[in-house]
Amino acid sequence: GRSMRTCLKSMECYDVEADTWSVMASELRAERSRLAICVLEGNMYAIGGHDGRRTIKDVDKYSIEDGVCSRIANLKKERCSHSAVVLGGSIYALGGWNGHARLNTVERFDVSENTWTNVAPMHTARNNVVACVLDGCIYVFGGEVTASTPISSVERYDPETDTWREVASMRERRLGVRGAVLGGYIYACGGRDENDVAQQSVERYDHQKNKWVEVAPMLTARLMQSVIACGSHLYSIGGADSDDTPLSSVERYDAVQDIWEGMADMLSTRHSMGAY
Repeated sequence: GRSMRTCLKSMECYDVEADTWSVMASELRAERSRLAICVLEGNMYAIGGHDGRRTIKDVDKYSIEDGVCSRIANLKKERCSHSAVVLGGSIYALGGWNGHARLNTVERFDVSENTWTNVAPMHTARNNVVACVLDGCIYVFGGEVTASTPISSVERYDPETDTWREVASMRERRLGVRGAVLGGYIYACGGRDENDVAQQSVERYDHQKNKWVEVAPMLTARLMQSVIACGSHLYSIGGADSDDTPLSSVERYDAVQDIWEGMADMLSTRHSMGAY
């Protein structure tokens, strides 16, 4: 991630039961922010990003069990401010920015072959975007199509037919939005609106009704944070405020009670990072 003007390679570990953070002994191979993170078969993959000088296509594989970080096959193209998900035993890297233009391209990683291949592109080129997997499909939502121009559109990818289709748009336009799946729903948290202001608002998507509804807002307006589902809760971690000042604060959402509560802060401020 990034803290003020510095890209980081350090990692922190959160103990859910103790509500405490600790610095991990292991690090990524090199500093990077605006990367995408996902986990497959006991390994964390750090995909693409920006090293403080340029957009990169490097991919690191971090063994959660033994703490070893190694380099694997590069993406076919450089990308940052993209998203990555796991579906059907493969990793997908979607959208982003290549240093010159926004991308609608999608790459799929075959773990056994250690190769990336292109699949069908999205309808809309977008960066500062987020993707989630629900019911065997990939959903991509929000992002920006021109500088500081957020969008609300949502696309769904069917891997069986290798096709994209548009579904119901979010209620609000959001770039730098982050989200996760909890209890069979997709949650879109925060982001920056068309007035260049960080948002507290949160929306929930019902894929059976193809409808977004508003739920309780976060305690803190934030964008470019990490949002993960853990147990029966969502966690919104770090990010930045409207002035792009990085945050260390963490909050947790209880979907049953529809409330957010503050949790222990990270040890470092971070935005544009990954979490699992």
